[in-house]
Parts: sequence; C-alpha cells; structure tokens
Amino acid sequence: MRQDDPSDSVCIVLEGRTKVTLDTADGRTVILDVFGPGDVLGEFEALGGAAARAASIVALDPVVGLVITRKAFRDYLLAHPAASLALVRAMIRRLDAADRRRIARTASHALARFLVELIDRGGSSDRSDVEVDVPLAQHELASLIGVSRNSMVRALTSLRSLGLVATTRQTVRILDVAGLRRYAQAPRATAEASPRGTTGVTE
Repeated sequence: MRQDDPSDSVCIVLEGRTKVTLDTADGRTVILDVFGPGDVLGEFEALGGAAARAASIVALDPVVGLVITRKAFRDYLLAHPAASLALVRAMIRRLDAADRRRIARTASHALARFLVELIDRGGSSDRSDVEVDVPLAQHELASLIGVSRNSMVRALTSLRSLGLVATTRQTVRILDVAGLRRYAQAPRATAEASPRGTTGVTE
C-alpha cells in the first residue's frame, strides 16, 4: 500500500509487522505508527470513502495478511455490529495512544508511552520484565514520537539511568514494567524521580 494509490481494499494483518509512513509536502517521511497481527490497514479510507491512500504501509517483517475489497469490508461491518464496535474501539485506542505520545512533556515520557504500548500489544503486561523488539531505527523511532534523533538518544539514556530499560541493537529490555508504566503516566515533576528512588536524567 502506497500513499496516494487507489484505496480499493483493506488488509487484516495475520503475521508480521508494518510501519505507517506519510510523505510530507517538504520532502520528509514521517513515521505514524507500527502495526502487527490483528491490526487492520486501510480502514480509515474504506469507512471514510477516500479514493486514495492517506499513507504508505511498509513491511518490517515478512507479512501475511487477508486482503478484502472495500465493499466486502463495509458489508461485513454492516452485517456484524459487534465487529463494527470492536473496530471503532481499536481505532480510538490507536488515536488516543498517538495523541498521548505527541503531547508528552519530554522525549523520555513519549518513548516510555510507546514502549508500554508495545508491551500491551504483545500481551506481556503482567510480567515484571520483558524484552521488546523495536522494529525501527532510532531516527524512525524519533519521528514516531515527534522528537529529534538527539532527543531520542537522550530519552534512552534517561530510561537506562532510571533502571527501567536496558538496550541492544533494535531490542529494548524492560527491566521494570510497572515502573515504566508509572513513569509514562506521571506528570514531569514526579516522573523525573526514579520509580526506584534515585534521581533521573532530565532533558
């Protein structure tokens, strides 16, 4: 799926991950989100009646998906109200998560919120520690949460210094899931103090 291509179908991701990108008028490519199994691609255009794709979908892994026509998708939703409600709820959750990342007080808070999203999507929210595979380069991750690459580097440093995460290449190990969740949700004045009682690095 490429931005501005005809929007005549919807894809349900069964396996693999994709990133959603938007080419701006000034020549930049902005990362909007990362989708995985169970997510629906192209539903905004299908429901809104747009003739062209609003953004591009780029595979990050080998992807298996179920592609259906726009008409078949809409007919199914009309015939199955429970599925329509589930789709609306999923869309609201994604939009709310994106808004929360964009209005975060600092880059480290925005990053923490995205990592919590990945944990919840992966069904690992009940574990005390978890390894999260981040399928984006640092400059792409910076674009996703709306900060510069330098701010992203400082954000990772902050979370490491707080004892919340450890990092390797494209992998972030969450050392304290509950602490990361508290940090992501807390106001700046309190969140800059480590959940473990030490002083964090500010940005």
